[in-house]
Amino acid sequence: MLTLPCALHVANTLCKDICKINRIKSIVKRNCTVVNYFVSSHVWFALANEWAAKRDNQYSFQSLCETRWYSMVKVCLSIGYYKDFLKDAVTKSGTREEFPQIREEILQNLTDRHFVDNGELVEVLQPLGDLIGELEKSSTNLADIILQYLKLHLYYSRLAQRAVRNPFVDHSLNLLSKRYKQYFMNEIFPVVLFLTPKYRDFSISRFYEKDWLVRQIIVLAIKWKIF
Repeated sequence: MLTLPCALHVANTLCKDICKINRIKSIVKRNCTVVNYFVSSHVWFALANEWAAKRDNQYSFQSLCETRWYSMVKVCLSIGYYKDFLKDAVTKSGTREEFPQIREEILQNLTDRHFVDNGELVEVLQPLGDLIGELEKSSTNLADIILQYLKLHLYYSRLAQRAVRNPFVDHSLNLLSKRYKQYFMNEIFPVVLFLTPKYRDFSISRFYEKDWLVRQIIVLAIKWKIF
């Protein structure tokens, strides 16, 4: 019997783990506070939708679902998408009847510093959200799964090498490496990559040489009585 992890659950758990450090918790909490306020305000929510429609913005404010940490990615993305609208709302707040006064606790969350922090967090979380989107496709197979995780690891590794460092990338890269070793260091994954023509080059590395992969394929074939 071949037991494999649920790749979507691993990604969702990774998203949750990334957000456990206090600084990221604070950013997400502020984002949720802002989103909940604007969604619950009929006037400001209508203004946000009007602003988005003029810019062909297909995204709406996304509230957090505690059981689906992928939604937390969307919360942070929505703050990024509506950044210019939110900054404009701060300046218009209470100036005219059609721009109701925004509560002080909300205004305190809409600072330039917060938008920078959120942008850095989005840089880490968005590719993870994209990975989840790819894994949700009905056409996804084992080769697609492992390739998506390898691409995410490569993305984080390149971020870590930039001159201007993202303060969240080392934390995210360490967690991804830990989860990968825990769930995906199964010999079946390089084999399925090798057996998929468009991914074959990704399967051969200093860890998995071509001769080793061929032997593993023969072993699997014998076990599954293909020969």
